[in-house]
Amino acid sequence: MCIQNFVPHLKEHLLSHLLGHRYDGDECTFTVQEHNALTLVNNCIYKHNILHVNYTTYDLHRAQDSLNLRTHADFMTLSHEDDPET
Repeated sequence: MCIQNFVPHLKEHLLSHLLGHRYDGDECTFTVQEHNALTLVNNCIYKHNILHVNYTTYDLHRAQDSLNLRTHADFMTLSHEDDPET
C-alpha cells in the first residue's frame, strides 16, 4: 500500500518529538531547512515484528515487555486526552 506524502508526514512526526513539542491535537509545521536536517539513511525503513517497550513499574523498577505481532497482533494503548469537559 502506497501512502501519499509518507516521508514528509514521517519527518513532521519525528521532528515534533525530537524538538520536544507536546501533542495538543494540532499538527506542527516545520520549515524546509528543518525537514532537510533530518535524514533517513539510505532512504529505508525496516519492518519489525517484535516491539520491545521499556518502562518503569509502580515501585520504580525498570521492566521491559515485548509485543509480538505474530502471536498477539492486537494491543491497546492510551490515546491523547482532550479537554475532559468535552
